[in-house]
Amino acid sequence: MPGTTYVLDFSEFDATAFLLVGGKGANLGELSRIHGITVPPGFCVTTRAYREIVTGDPAVAALLTDLATVTSTDPGTIGPRAAAIRQAIESLELPTELRTEIEKHLARYQGTAMAVRSSATAEDLPQASFAGQQDTYLNVPVPDGGTREAPVDPARQEAPALTDAALPGGDAAAQAIGGYLDKFGVRCAGEIDITRPRWIEQPSALAPMILDDIHNTQPGAHKERYERGLAEYQRRRDDILTRLGINSGRAKSTAKMIDTVRAFAGFREYPKHAMMLSYWAIKRALLREADALVRDGAIGERDDIFFLTLDELCEVSRTRTADTSLIEKRKGDFEFYQRLTPPRVMTSDGEILNGTYEGRQIPPGALAGIAVSSGVVEGTARVVTRLDEAAVTDGDILVTPYTDPSWTPVFVSVKGLVTEVGGVATHGSVIAREYGLPAVVGVQDATTLIQNGRRIRVDGTEGWVQLL
Repeated sequence: MPGTTYVLDFSEFDATAFLLVGGKGANLGELSRIHGITVPPGFCVTTRAYREIVTGDPAVAALLTDLATVTSTDPGTIGPRAAAIRQAIESLELPTELRTEIEKHLARYQGTAMAVRSSATAEDLPQASFAGQQDTYLNVPVPDGGTREAPVDPARQEAPALTDAALPGGDAAAQAIGGYLDKFGVRCAGEIDITRPRWIEQPSALAPMILDDIHNTQPGAHKERYERGLAEYQRRRDDILTRLGINSGRAKSTAKMIDTVRAFAGFREYPKHAMMLSYWAIKRALLREADALVRDGAIGERDDIFFLTLDELCEVSRTRTADTSLIEKRKGDFEFYQRLTPPRVMTSDGEILNGTYEGRQIPPGALAGIAVSSGVVEGTARVVTRLDEAAVTDGDILVTPYTDPSWTPVFVSVKGLVTEVGGVATHGSVIAREYGLPAVVGVQDATTLIQNGRRIRVDGTEGWVQLL
């Protein structure tokens, strides 16, 4: 994909270009790559053009920075700020380079009519939308030469090209999400599986977590939570050292270990993140070859390559032919395997081990598991099997098959954890202890035995879950 152009044809990008051409544009580009689907020709003016022209203007940038300080509790100040931004944007001159690129693309459609639509990076998400806040123009004629000056209806001359609704939030949200994806877009749920769509490929997967955070927390809550956690850490540290004898040798060596763990524990994520950066580089290379194979008619769709072994893919790449019947069979097998319930324990020899939790008293009817984070909590069970469906509210108890690092933002809103698989050192257990959440793991069939919305009690000290 060109890295410097302001304008791209639909044929020059796919769904991964979400941040460059917006939601609708990225989907049109993806559709144009599918054999048998006819997409009307067209092009997108990229976000690079907007970024360099609008946010690159010092006056507009200063106004946008000022707008970012406005909160929803003070809506009366939005209108004047939005009006100033609107006036500043409408007075900007389009650079010659951009005008030339647009005219070059328009020249291909002389004598036809076009639709002019927005394709924002923050619209068309599954649970949130800025769609409909920008004007749409249909049947716009393209004259000979691509462009021409035309008089504007006097009634429309007084109407702003941008509305207040289109300004606050949309730009700030797009920049914030874009910045996050620049850093962490290579991550996703189940990220060890290279076939899983990364957040940069499917930014809409972040929508539930973002909306949960907006709904469940107030501005500045992260600072308050940090200060509260720091105070709790200091209290527990002092308590341990006092019990050991504040000036004793044991207390001093323990304090050193505590401080070392606190200083370096977060670094455990660096190797995993480096691995995911490598995964993304490898996946992009694989998908480029997959797109070429689709164009050559060797495979039906790009994800077909994930149903081939590496040796098989190399052979298909060399011969430009594939055994499509084998691919279809493996797709069917995969769908069948997904419907199966995996055993809790399986040895390397394929032996399935079954057992029961013994040696402790639990309430009648309670579900037994492994105690991994102490404490007792009651609340509403929120049964979630997929991260992109994690619509939790403040105070819910998360019930899920398992978690991995991509689930960490969900822990901000919940007050307890129950998983079907896991142990003392697995991801959910470690994060639950870091967040001070009572947690029980290894609860067999928890997501089916616990109904979504049911009141439950979780005892993370003894290791059981009670249905209330």
